Amino acid sequence: MILFLFLLGIACQNEGKQEPEQDAGILPVEGIGTDRKFEEPEREEPVLVIATNALQLLNEETGATTDLLFGMEIDQLVDIVNTTVESTYKGDQIDTACGAGPLKMASWENGLVLIFKESKSSGDWEFEGWLLDAGMKDSEKLHTVSGVGIGSTRGELEEDYEIEVKQTNLGQEFSTERGLFGILSGSGDSATVQTMWSGLSCNVQ
Repeated sequence: MILFLFLLGIACQNEGKQEPEQDAGILPVEGIGTDRKFEEPEREEPVLVIATNALQLLNEETGATTDLLFGMEIDQLVDIVNTTVESTYKGDQIDTACGAGPLKMASWENGLVLIFKESKSSGDWEFEGWLLDAGMKDSEKLHTVSGVGIGSTRGELEEDYEIEVKQTNLGQEFSTERGLFGILSGSGDSATVQTMWSGLSCNVQ
């Protein structure tokens, strides 16, 4: 009788015991182990944008810009542009008919032309201006940081710049105080930008 009561007591104690609950804060995560490698997100490559008296490399993810200022040597700048634009480099040639003297023009199929002048001190061809033309392949892909470029309307242009427009031998020419120039297709708000340039130019009719 005593033995029966002893065994019965042990059975009751075992029934009252429960497995410890797992800490919700350290639940196992399926598929993740200590040896798993995490890949860093891909970084966006900078894109080339046009600017007054310069070109710029724009990081579209952060909005940060790097200036490519006038005075850069031709080989260095051409290499940078070739790695940031999706357009074929057509090469360079010297134009001797410009009022500013002989200028070297480096051009791409998207309508971008970079203008270089030979330094009297070093003999290097240095960046002095850029030109962007309409009617060229993918010309509308190049623009300012704010999005103004070939095909933008006069109204869109005036949202970002205070411009002066006058009739010249080139057409309806606009200019800004800081040195951005271009040609509009007409005089109204819906007229579109046909050509843009900044710095040294060789616009000869």
